[in-house]
Amino acid sequence: MVDFGEAGAFTWTETTEQYRASPECEMTYLTFEPQEQVASGTVVFLHGFARGRSQFLDWGRQLASWGYQSVVTDLCHASPSGVDPVAGGEAIVSLLDALGIEESIIVGHSAGSMAALVTGSGSGAVVAVLGLDPVAPQEGDLAPQAQALDGQLAALYGDPGQCNSENSGRAVYDQGRALSLSLPGATHCDFEAPSNAICSLFCGGSGGPEVAVTLKRLVTSYVSWKFGNAGAGAWWTPGAEPFEALEAQGAIRR
Repeated sequence: MVDFGEAGAFTWTETTEQYRASPECEMTYLTFEPQEQVASGTVVFLHGFARGRSQFLDWGRQLASWGYQSVVTDLCHASPSGVDPVAGGEAIVSLLDALGIEESIIVGHSAGSMAALVTGSGSGAVVAVLGLDPVAPQEGDLAPQAQALDGQLAALYGDPGQCNSENSGRAVYDQGRALSLSLPGATHCDFEAPSNAICSLFCGGSGGPEVAVTLKRLVTSYVSWKFGNAGAGAWWTPGAEPFEALEAQGAIRR
């Protein structure tokens, strides 16, 4: 069984560009282009509230090393000056269109997981959405967007706490019958790569290297699975050897 917990075999290049989705929304995004693509789709990573693309660069590198083109972008309307997951998600739909992306998986962290629902339900290019420690918005109802993605949703959760609003995003993702797993000991910061001292100060540091490896296995295998590698789904399938091993180790909980 392929272990997605390490870096893959491919090298890649990184480019930085800007895109203006609206007068209020200019995004800087990085594209991680593997030397050889194993699938035609593109993974797009969305950061959380008051965070930035810098907290997801290592995720872009991880997926590119496995042969998947990745885009790590700013997320508009996710700052202390205002949070609007609908406007933020619609801006990402515009970015997908501008880049000519025809098949995509959206991976969103925290508040970015809500914008990911908007993008996923609003773009025909999106084949799956993965929420990382989702946090529900304080205002608005995204249940319709989640329900529109029934069969295309998954989520990974850390321990409940202040920074994930006690796992508030679970109720939203459950509206789309998301395939959900919890990672015991994981903090809100563990889902970033790299995280930083600001997150550690407010959200309790890290669950350690074991959590980091489990996250790499699950995120990378999910992307591989949804882009057509059926065998990678074993990391997400009860009864399959990789899933059962993680559960026996206490690394995941249903």
